[in-house]
Amino acid sequence: MLNLLLVSFSLVGQTPALEIVEPRATYGHLGAVRPKGAGMLPGDIGFFTFGIKNLKLDDNGLAKYSVGIEVRDSAGKLFFEQKPFNTIAQNVFGGDTIPNSATISVPLNQPPTDLTWKITVKDRNTDKSVEHKGEGKILPADFGLVRVATFADAESRRADRAGGRRRRHDLLEFLGRRLRPRQRQEARHPVRHQSARRIRQADAAENHHRQDR
Repeated sequence: MLNLLLVSFSLVGQTPALEIVEPRATYGHLGAVRPKGAGMLPGDIGFFTFGIKNLKLDDNGLAKYSVGIEVRDSAGKLFFEQKPFNTIAQNVFGGDTIPNSATISVPLNQPPTDLTWKITVKDRNTDKSVEHKGEGKILPADFGLVRVATFADAESRRADRAGGRRRRHDLLEFLGRRLRPRQRQEARHPVRHQSARRIRQADAAENHHRQDR
């Protein structure tokens, strides 16, 4: 019992260790997780999502930290680098984890190679740092789908909505960019405009018949 109390007292006041949690490659920032070990084709974009756990918050609930990224090829040559980038995040929803993401573009002329990557996060409120390392690969150039991603698109600025489904008026908004104003209105109200068109055609035929008389 005494030993248990001593351990409990020793844990009081200890700051939880800084961690990088749930690192994963995804199809877009909001997309599904990429299969591990699949690699990327030249011309593709890699999205990488992770969480930073146990950042110390200041009195205003702000987390101040930096994120550095380093990617090297099989020869140890620097393939991509993001110098430590300082940022501030407001912990609005509470909890102990702040989400982060990064992207990397693969050039079209990139030869196949294995990759090693390292993410370094520094808590600027405590000066503590943590690293996470992993591996990936660039595949030989071949036929395939690249830059596949899903995004939130509330304003329908893209051809497809996240999840692959579109409402009727979203499709019309997309098509409407290629239609004249009258065609756009007829597309939105096909039945009403078909009736109006028939009335106009009947009036024109009657007027033409009167002129022939």
